[in-house]
Amino acid sequence: MSLFDQLGFELLSTFVIWVSSFSGSWFVLEATPAHGSVHRLTFDTKTGLLIRETYSIKGGELDHEMQYDDYKEVDGVRVPFTFRSSGGENWTVRLKEVKNNTPIDDAKFDPPSE
Repeated sequence: MSLFDQLGFELLSTFVIWVSSFSGSWFVLEATPAHGSVHRLTFDTKTGLLIRETYSIKGGELDHEMQYDDYKEVDGVRVPFTFRSSGGENWTVRLKEVKNNTPIDDAKFDPPSE
């Protein structure tokens, strides 16, 4: 059973290509779900890290892109600290700190008092 099957995706097609240029090389995974639009994931061949995600919000052409950058190790896992979105609303998020499994006081989930 493939990862896509385990996640509940019914795919019309998938393919992986290898792209190389003077600035580096990448693996590109493109998947077309039975219901939805094409989704393209680009991975750096040296690190294996996801660097770009391209997709369509409304179906049709790939018109949105999310870039992942500035990976840092957090508790043994490499996490992107910079996220850039383009194609619709353009924005950038830069994380200062990531903490895993930090205790949260149950009171934070109480409904607000009136």
